[in-house]
Formats: sequence, structure tokens, C-alpha cells
Amino acid sequence: MRLGRSKAHKTEIQILLEMNFQAKWPGERGLLPVRLLKEYAYCPRYAYFQVFLARSYVTCSMRAALEVEDPLARLDPDSWRVERGVYVASRRLGLHGFVDALLVRGRLVKVVEAKALTRVSSRALRGRLRHVMAQAGAYGMCAEESLGLTLTGVVIVGSNGVVEEKVTPAHRRYVESLARGLWRMVIREEDPGPRPRRECGYCVYGDVCRAVGLRPSSGLGWLARLHASSSSS
Repeated sequence: MRLGRSKAHKTEIQILLEMNFQAKWPGERGLLPVRLLKEYAYCPRYAYFQVFLARSYVTCSMRAALEVEDPLARLDPDSWRVERGVYVASRRLGLHGFVDALLVRGRLVKVVEAKALTRVSSRALRGRLRHVMAQAGAYGMCAEESLGLTLTGVVIVGSNGVVEEKVTPAHRRYVESLARGLWRMVIREEDPGPRPRRECGYCVYGDVCRAVGLRPSSGLGWLARLHASSSSS
């Protein structure tokens, strides 16, 4: 199956977008990116800094990922049609973004999320990679709402192969809870505090996190203190 898409003709997905999404919700105002929900699930304070500090950076893993051959080439879509780079959104969750790929068959859809440098397994997606599963689930729920399709599962393409997982009612509730927490953090400008882990040692926000301290706080007073500290040093 050819994975590309023709520019000369609209795909069924594009038509669904026009019918179900664009007429209802023109524009993208008032939505947060799904990738921010993934960061929030991994470490709430990391997402907080992404919103209010917006430090621009490129990590070694980002550079390495650009050099990896197309991870979606490992897909075996069988009777499912592959649609790459589809824009999806959910007003209910307040989220939007471009999913790596969708597998579509009739009115059914699966979300494909590529993690080319990460070893994946069902066990890891329920544990240390739960944030990846949250991201995929959120894209899927966005696809349901904006495309009018029914989500049957998510497919994670890792460095060691492909893992498919069902999106259970419990996982949907988890994604909804994350979205509520993320929006509460943004609206209230509320620092949720860090989630200490071994990765903190090479986090791009490590210096800021240590300067702010371990306690959660509300408001952006820490930002003024941080600038004052930087100016005096």
C-alpha cells in the first residue's frame, strides 16, 4: 500500500474534515497542542515551563530522530488505509494537533504514533511510557470528534517494532483528567510542582526548576524572581 497522498484529489479524510470539523469549528483558537498534554502526563512542571517560559531548544534525541529512516515504513496496514499527518481537534478536550498517521477502514480509525528511538512494549505503555499512550489516546479522541469516526485502538511504532493497544474507558477517563488538569494549570497560572525522576539531570528546564524550588505555587511571581536573579548574576 502506498503511504503517500495525492495532491490532485481530496482524500476521504479531507472531505470528512470539511463536513464534520471546519463547518463547526473554524480556526484553532482556544486549543492546546496534544503534545503539551503528553509533557504534562510525563512531568506537569515541564509542561508548565513550556507554556510560561517557552524556552527554545533542540535535544540530541531530536537531532537523532531526524536521521532515522521513516518509522512508519514498519507498518503493516493490512486492509486499513493509511493517512499521514492528519489535523485533528477536540473542543471537549480543548486539544488539537497533527497525528503521525491514521489507519482508516470504513468508519473505524486507529491512531499511529511514531517513537523511532524508543523501545516500546505493552508493559512500558502502562508504566514508564504512559505519557506516550496518553498522547496517542488524546489524538484518537480528537480524531473521533473532528472526523466523526470510531476509535478502535492506537498503534505505537518504536525502535524495536510495533505495539497495538486498545483504548479502554479507563484510559479515556485518564486522558480527560489530564486535559482538565492541563487547562486548570494554564488558566490559573498554577505551578503544579515537579515530578522528580532520574531524567531531571538532563532536562532543559533543570536549572529553572531548581531555582524555583520543589513546592507547587500559584501565579507567576517565580518568573520575576528568576529574571531578577539572572540580572544580578
